[in-house]
Amino acid sequence: MKSFIKKNYAIFVFALIFFVVGSENGGYQIALINITSDLQLNETVKGIIVAMQYLAILVTPLIFGNFADKFGKKKIAIIFLFILFIGCLIITYAYNVPIFIVGIFFVGAGISIIQTIISAQLIDIYPASNPQRMTIAQIFYSLGAVISPLAFNSFMNKGMSWHYVFTAIGIMCIIGIVGYLFLKNKPQEFVYKNKDHSNSSQGKMNKESNIPWLYVTIFIIIFLVYVGVETGFAYFLPSFMKGELNAEALSAGCLSLFWGMQIAGRVISVALMKIKHLLLLICLVGMSISIILIGTSTNSTSTYIFTAFAGLFCGPIYPLITSIGISFAPQKSATVSGFFIASSGVGGMLLPIVVGSLGGYFNYRVSFYFLGCFVIVGIIAYLIYLFKSHSIVKVHR
Repeated sequence: MKSFIKKNYAIFVFALIFFVVGSENGGYQIALINITSDLQLNETVKGIIVAMQYLAILVTPLIFGNFADKFGKKKIAIIFLFILFIGCLIITYAYNVPIFIVGIFFVGAGISIIQTIISAQLIDIYPASNPQRMTIAQIFYSLGAVISPLAFNSFMNKGMSWHYVFTAIGIMCIIGIVGYLFLKNKPQEFVYKNKDHSNSSQGKMNKESNIPWLYVTIFIIIFLVYVGVETGFAYFLPSFMKGELNAEALSAGCLSLFWGMQIAGRVISVALMKIKHLLLLICLVGMSISIILIGTSTNSTSTYIFTAFAGLFCGPIYPLITSIGISFAPQKSATVSGFFIASSGVGGMLLPIVVGSLGGYFNYRVSFYFLGCFVIVGIIAYLIYLFKSHSIVKVHR
């Protein structure tokens, strides 16, 4: 029993922290309508305050991802868990836009580094099973995003202020810090390589600490597209249901369904890791089609159905991109992961502004058509990777 706990303690801590991050994501998404009302925001400004969190996600990893490789992942992770707590504390007392923006920037900075470091530490601690364990961590992220909209929406309907959404997240951050203090960044499993491994194309790619910038750049683009589209969709799904379907009361359930189906998608992906290259392609195409179909919905039933499919296809994408992408340069895992998280910050910063602006000038159907079509950029980038790296062979297997 002790050996089991010792081997799996890290994934317990990572799962807890991803649950906290997912809870912040889902809680912020469902609270956004109340925040908009209290702070008297228009649709464009609403997109901007969402973008501020992702501006921090863009900037912070570019600086501190490399710091984590130099000065220790555990130290930097604890520091930024505390920064996340400070951000939540600021928002608890934020009654105007400038203070809210400062708080949400701190929250984004904390989340970005935590995700960067955990992605890298999974490679360090579980080199043989990191794809499966990343999927487990992502399942807990989705679980937090499923529970928080339902729970916080229920509390807000009973008169609780949206400020306390962030108070609850801050308290959970303290629990995560305590768990991290006892974490040891030592491998708990080993990979046995055959003699021909160094001659393989992947072996050459991973040799020493060289970073294959062509492949990394392609995955940066895919990350940007995926996170940008997911963020624009999830944060404005309640606004879509309120403005286009007159079904605001059902928005929390629909948002939770989206994240719940991501859990199902990630569970399925664990069993399909042997065809991960094909699976990523299928998921990107399915994500594009599903979001376009949501834009055509004229009632809550069809919206729920198409949202379920969107969640199912979106679920495996993050762990698949991370698993394939970080393997390009495992000795620089935090640095590469930092680039990926930073690119997600670009997408998460720009797409909500575009979605909010389109929703304000036209309607949210146009916004969702745009999001679904924008995924095609990621699909094209991934196809280029498959042909350039000869991974197209793996897709056909």
